[in-house]
Amino acid sequence: SVQKILPKQCDNSPDQGRLKQHMMMESDQCYKVCNVPGKGVGVVASRDLSSGTLVIVEHPLLVLDPPRDRKTLLKTLGCDWCKVDMRAPPELVRAQIQRMFLEKTVKRMKEDEREELMVLTDKDATNSNNKSPWGVFLTNALPMGSYRVLGIYPTVARINHSCKPNAHHFFNEEDKTEEVWVMEPIKAGEEITISYIRTFCSKNFRQELLQDKFGFSCACSVCSLTGEQLQEDDQLRLEMTKLLPVFGLLLCLS
Repeated sequence: SVQKILPKQCDNSPDQGRLKQHMMMESDQCYKVCNVPGKGVGVVASRDLSSGTLVIVEHPLLVLDPPRDRKTLLKTLGCDWCKVDMRAPPELVRAQIQRMFLEKTVKRMKEDEREELMVLTDKDATNSNNKSPWGVFLTNALPMGSYRVLGIYPTVARINHSCKPNAHHFFNEEDKTEEVWVMEPIKAGEEITISYIRTFCSKNFRQELLQDKFGFSCACSVCSLTGEQLQEDDQLRLEMTKLLPVFGLLLCLS
């Protein structure tokens, strides 16, 4: 089950306590995980949701945070350390170590937790019988503040991608949860979507990135555009990319 808590900015004062209770009630029973035509499993609103609604606050099912010093690595991996190909490029050495730690972590999980993990998508698996924990992890892991620490949030992982999403997810550093907030009104029965990538780029670039990272071709409303409409959308996203540094500077000065 998904544990719902309030973001850390709410303290224990009476007013904040009422706000906490209100937000928990607002987010309760507002979505369901179900099959979405043409997409497999997804998350659908079970009632009308207004902008600013907190939909999900979820603790990670699994966290991958390998030790960074060699002594602890050797101690933790034990005999498996000799399996690491130290002649490989640094990023591949890091991936080998991450995979070994992941496999050890999964073995220590409770059976029901492993089952919850392994029902998630593995982009490299041809069917459900040849999924691997590593494949599931690569397809679904989210950074927990940085890409050094990665986590699996099983409900958030079920939310499908759109290049024009109606919700936004972010990591709450204080309580290590992943939060999902509604950005624009969502009708009951409508799918809740987030973006898996930065979408301020052309359709071709987005499609290549999504295929490589997640193993699917996006067919959202903006990726379905053609002709002049597609050109206009690509150009608008390019202009937004140019403005992002300005927005960042303004935020720093504010």
